[in-house]
Amino acid sequence: MTCPELCLGIFVRKFEDNTKSDDAEDADKEIKVEEDAKPAEDGENADKADKSPNYHLTHSTFQSEQLIGHVIATKTNAFNVSDSSMEIPELDSYGRIVSPSNDPRGHHEEGRTIAIHSVVVDPDYQGQAIGTTLLNDYIQRMSTLKHADRFALLAHERLIPFYERVGFESKGVSECKFSGGGWYDLQAPLVADD
Repeated sequence: MTCPELCLGIFVRKFEDNTKSDDAEDADKEIKVEEDAKPAEDGENADKADKSPNYHLTHSTFQSEQLIGHVIATKTNAFNVSDSSMEIPELDSYGRIVSPSNDPRGHHEEGRTIAIHSVVVDPDYQGQAIGTTLLNDYIQRMSTLKHADRFALLAHERLIPFYERVGFESKGVSECKFSGGGWYDLQAPLVADD
């Protein structure tokens, strides 16, 4: 991968509870947290007693990890995502770009626009604000790293309100004809430092 620092995934991990229990209900829990409050001592030491809770985690084993959402991006010298910015440039046998630096195809490390090519959330997890959380986190991370000046992406008209909620602004119908066209250009600035 040419620019993994511009990509982000969100995962769900599943654990197996290895705690032996006679209670069938407890056996079904992935992670169990128990709180044991220490009783206060009688007499003059009552106000000195440790009243902080003790937490005990049951023993669990990692079972699996599932990617449920991702953002994939490259950098471009243009202000918007274009057909050519989504094309793969010609590479040599070592995976280096053969084309001159003015070729708009592919990733350009010196580019000041993060071109988001894919934002996906597994259908089983949609409607739970995971896409919003993923994009907000992505925007914050990229802004902190200062990799560029702006974000750009393509979206169908029905998704414009979703992207506007996380800070993108529609720039109108795109000239991009990728996958039949009908796209809108959207842009967002990197978030300002606090």
